Amino acid sequence: MYKRRSGTTGMADHECIIIGASSGKVDIKTLAMDHKTLTRAIKKTADNARRILIEEIGEAVDDGIASATVDAWKESKTSRKYLAHTVSLIDESFVMNDHVLCTPHIDAESVTGDVLRERIKTNKLQLGLSKDASLHYVCDDGSDIVAALKEEDRSYCMDHCVSLCVKKPFEAKLSKTDVYGEGVAGHLINTLQKCVNIIKNSRIQKYRGLRTALVKGPANRPSSSESQRVFRSSLPMLRSVRNNYKQVKECLTDMGHGEELQGISAKDIADTDILVAAVETIGRKHDNCFLGDDHGELEALLLPKETDSPVQTSLPR
Repeated sequence: MYKRRSGTTGMADHECIIIGASSGKVDIKTLAMDHKTLTRAIKKTADNARRILIEEIGEAVDDGIASATVDAWKESKTSRKYLAHTVSLIDESFVMNDHVLCTPHIDAESVTGDVLRERIKTNKLQLGLSKDASLHYVCDDGSDIVAALKEEDRSYCMDHCVSLCVKKPFEAKLSKTDVYGEGVAGHLINTLQKCVNIIKNSRIQKYRGLRTALVKGPANRPSSSESQRVFRSSLPMLRSVRNNYKQVKECLTDMGHGEELQGISAKDIADTDILVAAVETIGRKHDNCFLGDDHGELEALLLPKETDSPVQTSLPR
């Protein structure tokens, strides 16, 4: 007599009976394995694939006709660091075969050349290869990778090189103007950003409305690095301080930080706003970028003029 079980297992049993009626006996274990059985099956398949792979590349490595590449990266969500280790070889039919040997997690706070070098040696040993196995590495010229492979035979990846050669001429060129770093109004904007952060982090009840009214500047303002091509506007923060200047000064004084705004008036902020807004307008034409073609316009804008206020005249440009 069949006793029907409840839940997913019962449903599976029932389907097996229906199938069995027309196709013969069906074992539920072959259709719905538990997680442990499934894990063992996957591990067995992986072990077999690894054994076949090691046998295939072992001879090529021993004969010195295999090449390899390594690449390190950090996963964005969890910030876990990984290293991909790949071996390539051409078989008897002149077909290129690329094999990802492993992609281990690098459990180190700082991934240096020394850390990567030891991980690469460990990868070889785990795959049954000698740590001194003859492999010719092809990779980009990342400093950590180059340092890790300093004891290995290494070539620069020509695909990567050609890609850079093609892309470079078409890149937008950042002008020398650095709106939010050490350049235009950098010191004043940094000071106001600090004042806004102090007030935003306060818990004084009577300044609750002020905390809401003030706008924080960009979390990470660009440096003056030539590789940085996009700026983030600090004008909303600048204007929120200007519009609430009296309360900002009062709050900072009550909190014992009155010296932060010393020497900076509401008019000084307004004069700075005029200059920075004009510079930003040029960048807005190119999706917040400054191009080499903008150099002349920026240079003319930033030259001191007789009509400049004392603050505008003193701003580093």
